[in-house]
Amino acid sequence: MLEEKAFRFLSISRILRSITLSYSTLALPLYMEALGYSPVIIGLSFLGMTVSTVSLLLFYSYLGDRIGYRFVLIIAESLLTFSAILLAYTSNLSIIIGAASLGGFGGQGAGGMRGGFGPGSSALVASLYKEQKERLKRISRLTFIGGISSIAGTGLLSLHGQLSILEGNLGAFRILYAASACIAFASAVILSFIHEPQRPKKRSIILTRQSSLFVSKIALSNFASGLGIGLAIPLLPLWFSVFYNFTPTQISVVFTLSSLASAVASLFSSRFPSPIISASLTRLINGLLLIAMAFSHLGWLSALLYIFRGMSAGIGAPSRSVVTLSGIGEDEFGAASSITAIPTRLAMGISALSGYLMLISQELPLALGGVLQAAGGALYYRLLKDSRTSAK
Repeated sequence: MLEEKAFRFLSISRILRSITLSYSTLALPLYMEALGYSPVIIGLSFLGMTVSTVSLLLFYSYLGDRIGYRFVLIIAESLLTFSAILLAYTSNLSIIIGAASLGGFGGQGAGGMRGGFGPGSSALVASLYKEQKERLKRISRLTFIGGISSIAGTGLLSLHGQLSILEGNLGAFRILYAASACIAFASAVILSFIHEPQRPKKRSIILTRQSSLFVSKIALSNFASGLGIGLAIPLLPLWFSVFYNFTPTQISVVFTLSSLASAVASLFSSRFPSPIISASLTRLINGLLLIAMAFSHLGWLSALLYIFRGMSAGIGAPSRSVVTLSGIGEDEFGAASSITAIPTRLAMGISALSGYLMLISQELPLALGGVLQAAGGALYYRLLKDSRTSAK
């Protein structure tokens, strides 16, 4: 079937994207620290990356619903390739911010499953499969693929120690960015083989009034949760480095195990009777685990808690994607997916504050971030509980 063939190509592409995205996201704050930038400057840089990435999301949503999600995916992979090339050759702060923004990995969490998604990927799955149960199954598979294959991305970071002996600290980062650029380019090529179903005619400029109301509820919850993620996650590799003296190799091990936990747990997402309950409960748990990390004061325990958080996130992410797609029309998949992601990205601009908080206290970034993400989970259920019938 054409749907199965398209999904296979999409899956292979997500494997390659996950490798590039995982390395690029984890290495960025460490690379900037190696260049001599302080945690405050790194945090402020992530704010600039976040604002720029939001503009790209708006562009992708407008384009995808009109010309197709395959083309949007190819554009996104091409920009990711270009951004990795730039990072392999520059020490200039402005270029680093611009490159990370184009690649779409600046200002987002360092979780391993992000490569399973991307501009237009969930929307493409929704176009290929009409039944909601099948959509959840397929999105869960992409989440699994993203988590498992991102282990190779954290594996790239683990090579930094060996390469730095030969090429120096900065040289090792740059060689690995060049390698990730080649991988992202291969992903873009594979996407060109996907055959996408014909797009339905767009009924509105962006969203219909009914869809806008549904999407706004999700967006509000995502903003609250995004504030928490922005405080805690983007600079988390730096947090482990500064407070527990973790090396890049040790950090890569932590995130590898977290990615593995996310991947395996995502396969169980479809077992929950209500996607809304699953999505809200796991977000609440994610926040509580961040709070526990903040006050553990033990590097190994913080690492273990983060791995458990990856497991919880892996269960919840596919459910949230399916809930978003359940309340909108087929001509609005791209817009809804991007618009619900925008508040999260904007809120994560608070990562600029994370650098300041790290200078004040070890606990503050993760403790405040955990409280906000837990509140986001509670708000998600409160706003969407009346929609649980349609989201089953």
